[in-house]
Amino acid sequence: MDFDDLSKDERNDALAKIADLYYNQQMTQIEIANKFETTRFKIAKLLQDARDEQIVEIKINYSNARNHALERELTRAVDMRLSIVADTKDATFIEGLYELGKLGAARLTELLAASKQTTLGITWGKSIQSVIEQLLPMTNHEVSAVQMAGNFDSSRPTSESRELVRTAATIYFGTAYYLNAPLYAKSLATRDALMHEPDIQRTLSQASSLDVVLTGVGATASLPLHNPSFACYLNEKDHSANDFYPGSLYGYVLNSKGEIADIELNHHLVAVPLNDVLRARHKICIDLGRNKAPIAALVAKSGPINEIVTDAETASLMLENG
Repeated sequence: MDFDDLSKDERNDALAKIADLYYNQQMTQIEIANKFETTRFKIAKLLQDARDEQIVEIKINYSNARNHALERELTRAVDMRLSIVADTKDATFIEGLYELGKLGAARLTELLAASKQTTLGITWGKSIQSVIEQLLPMTNHEVSAVQMAGNFDSSRPTSESRELVRTAATIYFGTAYYLNAPLYAKSLATRDALMHEPDIQRTLSQASSLDVVLTGVGATASLPLHNPSFACYLNEKDHSANDFYPGSLYGYVLNSKGEIADIELNHHLVAVPLNDVLRARHKICIDLGRNKAPIAALVAKSGPINEIVTDAETASLMLENG
């Protein structure tokens, strides 16, 4: 459809239809674009036009199902700048994931709206995908979305870092910065060569001025040390290590103090340097699942994150582990 050739009334009707498909019928921007034989970028722009022209009005009803008492307790216990705790009692995992995504999207929107120019770092995972999928288009905000670590094979390609970066950049009509490399390099020489590639240097340069970082945490079971796909990157010492590694963050395997573990695998990681990550003012962790509570409590206290969005059960377990 050529929207530029429509009359004012026809265009308003088309905008109303697109808004209905997106907000009420839960169609994706790509599905709507296919229906109207146009591009996703055009649909995102038209959705913003519908808001700007008040064809669609969005009323945000903040959830009353937040556990404010747990939020205050968690903030004090692990020295968070901000804790947001969803009271997802009796909710399924999928329902809890959706609620965390909604709260995370609201927090991210609040931060982005406060600045005309923002550099947003994004990792990967289902919790981050839930946040990105619930973001609303915004104009007049220059957002640069940065991939925090390299690529790896996943059974859920929609939750991969590259796809989430692309989606966020599209929603905000911003610029996507990718790390076009594998998550690990086979040798240190290869890793160093990759980090000096001009395309990757461009991304790392942008990442040196991160404002907001959106991340999840990896529990022990999901560590690359236990993943056969990464076995070829482990040396004999890493294979035989008996040390306990409680989880991972930003792609790095952590030790029992929440610091980057002294293992060879971490030196082969193709990722934004941790010092650049830590300079970001807002380091937001989206955390759901009792298995992730120990590592979430650890990194909250050790400093690599300073804001958390989680559910009541996980928050309670974090307090026990803290």
